[in-house]
Amino acid sequence: MLAELSKSMKMYEMREVPYAQAIQALGKLDLMRSPLHKIKTILKTASLINSCLNKFLERTDKKVELDGDHLFSIINYVLVRSGVSSIMAHLKFIEAFTTTNIMDSVSGYYCTNFEAASNYLGSLVTSPKKDV
Repeated sequence: MLAELSKSMKMYEMREVPYAQAIQALGKLDLMRSPLHKIKTILKTASLINSCLNKFLERTDKKVELDGDHLFSIINYVLVRSGVSSIMAHLKFIEAFTTTNIMDSVSGYYCTNFEAASNYLGSLVTSPKKDV
């Protein structure tokens, strides 16, 4: 009973969070064992990001053109909120055990975007520089 209540509370809280479905989907990446399942999780996350964006844009009267920079920012947000333990390890695993045909497709495009976002977030966590 308590577990069900906790789950429903989390679902309610996530409805208020932008890109909640994408965050939940990416959060399952740690549970995936094969490179194919990891790729499918990343593709599902990207699809949910696009779906959330389209729903938002339908409600606005503004005409917005989205580009890679917008996607990059959203992926960063989703990565931070998802709590995935080590996205780079997952991406390196995918890269090591996947064919070049897959990495040269849409799957590779999104893996590269997630890798770039992870690298960017990693660059933000640096040790303080000493004045010379």
